[in-house]
Amino acid sequence: MITVTIDDREIEVPKETTILEAARMVDVWIPTLCFHPALSQTASCRICMVEVEAGGRVRMVTACNYPLRSDSTVRVSSDRAVASRRGVMHLMLARCPESSELRELAARMGVDGTPYPTVTETQRNCILCGLCVSVCEEVIGVSAISFVGRGVNRTVATPFRRP
Repeated sequence: MITVTIDDREIEVPKETTILEAARMVDVWIPTLCFHPALSQTASCRICMVEVEAGGRVRMVTACNYPLRSDSTVRVSSDRAVASRRGVMHLMLARCPESSELRELAARMGVDGTPYPTVTETQRNCILCGLCVSVCEEVIGVSAISFVGRGVNRTVATPFRRP
């Protein structure tokens, strides 16, 4: 067992417990979009960023897939962690400004709108969380879709964008 302090709440957890799992044990909320307990954690959305201090080193990590291996201090509410998650949300809202799921999560996070220009109409329904890609590969067993492109051109598509 290792000792983890999450926003001043101390808990003992088995090694390899993720930060998200430990936070949920002490009722500390960390926003998630791409997380689903039945799937492997890809950390593709980055909305669960937190600050962790372990072994004298402080860094930003994704809570959904970061395994705790030693006594650590996790800061979910630090200025740096909150700013990181807000920045990710601003980018997501630029991509999908009409997504009710994103707008609800943004409101809970205290984010109102985005300072960035929004993308084209055809891209607005996909928040790029990757759940559909993971389900297709891990649950259905067929890699019929995947992420293609980079930056604002990233999307989920079939190989060679063929039907």
